[in-house]
Amino acid sequence: MPFGETKAHLGTPPPKYPEPTEPSYKPEYWAKVKAIVDGQYGSNTTEDPYYDCKPSGVPRVSTGPLQVIQTPKLVVLLYESNFISETFRLIYTDGRKHPKPEDLDPSYYGHSIGHWEGDTLVVDVIGLNDETWLGGGDGHTEPAAFGEPTNHQITEKFALIHSDQEHVVERYTRHGNMLFYDATVEDPVMLTKPWVLTTRHLLPRPSEDEFIETFCQESSTDKSHMVKPSEKEQFKPEDNHFHPSDDTKK
Repeated sequence: MPFGETKAHLGTPPPKYPEPTEPSYKPEYWAKVKAIVDGQYGSNTTEDPYYDCKPSGVPRVSTGPLQVIQTPKLVVLLYESNFISETFRLIYTDGRKHPKPEDLDPSYYGHSIGHWEGDTLVVDVIGLNDETWLGGGDGHTEPAAFGEPTNHQITEKFALIHSDQEHVVERYTRHGNMLFYDATVEDPVMLTKPWVLTTRHLLPRPSEDEFIETFCQESSTDKSHMVKPSEKEQFKPEDNHFHPSDDTKK
């Protein structure tokens, strides 16, 4: 069986992917998001936390190479990135609750507790700081699957800032050697309604595979050489880019 395919879908036509959805920001925060996008050169901007070597945050981190380590009381997600270096998350599955808000210090990956619903791991994440983006930038590449000839690219262009009141519910489901990932993001400060990510599929690294050592420093991000586009070069509505629906701008 070809790597990246699942037996249940072999021989079926490649799926038609929906356009990526975009968060529905409140007007004052939509203005900030639009200003960031207008100031991008292609998909790059010095305002992206990536270029300060900051961790990706949730849900942005769950789009690249990862290993899953499962124990009776804990699931560990190990991530590999050529940009921000290795990092990890702990998901507690021993039945514990989140700490009280006053006892929880906001962090890049927050506090995660999980439980199983059949073969789906459901993860509730709180305690996230506001120093990451939801997505944006170059987006991510999903591996070819289900008879696809090439990889599939997803970019949520306007999924950027969030507050420290962000709450995420993730769902991880394995189908063959594919891992399907869904997430719902709530942010009562910046969003008018929950943002539901387009379902994405990943290829987890096998346990015997080895991560390559990576690290991040200013020279590796090349932030100092990035320049803001001139007014003539800036993003315009008539340009051929994906735009959020009208209700996103409200």
